[in-house]
Amino acid sequence: MVEYKDNNIAYNECVANGFIIHNEEIQMEKIKTNLKVLEEDIETAKLALSKKNYNSAYKLYYDALHGLVEAFLCFDKVKSKNHQCLFAYLCHEHP
Repeated sequence: MVEYKDNNIAYNECVANGFIIHNEEIQMEKIKTNLKVLEEDIETAKLALSKKNYNSAYKLYYDALHGLVEAFLCFDKVKSKNHQCLFAYLCHEHP
């Protein structure tokens, strides 16, 4: 994926390239299941941080953030094919 300096450019490219996908329904069970997994990731990240395993903590917190954004965008009936487009959509539609 190309790096963009402007979120609007990134968002428009993501839409044009079909990286933002619209769903027909909200999948509540999937959201609930994912949130349980994310809670575990956050707890594990806290533990890694307390042990000064900063790289592991960073990765786990990022994965948790990514998962939370995916869950949030389920309510917009949207998902993305990659991280950059996921966050571009979030910033564009929910500033």
